[in-house]
Amino acid sequence: MRIILEARQEPSLGFNYFLDLFYEYAFFHIGAMIGCVIALLFIIADVFYFNKKLKNVKDSTLIRFIIIVILTIILGILHYVLEKVADVI
Repeated sequence: MRIILEARQEPSLGFNYFLDLFYEYAFFHIGAMIGCVIALLFIIADVFYFNKKLKNVKDSTLIRFIIIVILTIILGILHYVLEKVADVI
């Protein structure tokens, strides 16, 4: 999210300082919520599906890593479509 929204370059003074504090607070919480959604999806998929399917597979850790990257990409695309295209978020 820092790449998209860019970090603040110059320190703010006065009332803008309080707005920057709110911005950082909201930035952290939104990032935490997105991370929790991705983690929850992966944990549910891992516990209920991948433990059984990947029990005897040699590269199960690599496969799980690839799956979490794919889930992240899918959620990113879904978020982009809902926010920019459909204007729901």
